[in-house]
Amino acid sequence: EWNHVFLLIGAVLMAWILSKSDLYTLSKSKKGWLLLLFFIPFLLHFGSNVYWLRIGIHYAVFWILGIYFLMEEMPIKSKMRFWLGVSFMSLLLVLNGIWWHPFQQKGLWNATEPWDYLPGKTILLFPSQLEVLQNLVKETENEDQLLAVYRISGIPYLLGKTIPKNPGIWDREQLSKFFPTGYNQNRMVYYPIDSLPDNFTANPIVLYSFE
Repeated sequence: EWNHVFLLIGAVLMAWILSKSDLYTLSKSKKGWLLLLFFIPFLLHFGSNVYWLRIGIHYAVFWILGIYFLMEEMPIKSKMRFWLGVSFMSLLLVLNGIWWHPFQQKGLWNATEPWDYLPGKTILLFPSQLEVLQNLVKETENEDQLLAVYRISGIPYLLGKTIPKNPGIWDREQLSKFFPTGYNQNRMVYYPIDSLPDNFTANPIVLYSFE
């Protein structure tokens, strides 16, 4: 992921500026703030099950502030170059992360087909996604609720339906918790990243991909 590169550039830049700085001249208060800014990204990540580099870019603002803090005694030209560099990198990150390589999706410029999913609500989707939804509409048109497992709670939402029991089902353990006696009332959509419990006798609509 490209955001790793930007994050590592920030770490290298901070280390380089630290090597050029005379930390002994900093007051205890400034040293304390510098340490706090350095460790805040790690503290914010505490408890997450996502590896640090993936979401660390969201906390990079604290390192940026720390770098600027270290540049306090540097010439104004150096500060201007730094902020221009940060602005340019931020623009690249936004273009890459939202438009070019959105998380686990194709580039958004490929989403050209409008889909009406609620009254007055329209979203642009990929042609392949539109085809999947049109087929699901035909197979579930008589149902107000649609059980969708696993991790595909957006599918019923795009079909104007709700998921019974819980807004989303993450894995088999959670599915068994909400449906301990099984499920055989209506159709269900199944994304096979985990197996279904044995007492689920309904014939699922298997969704292998939604890209």
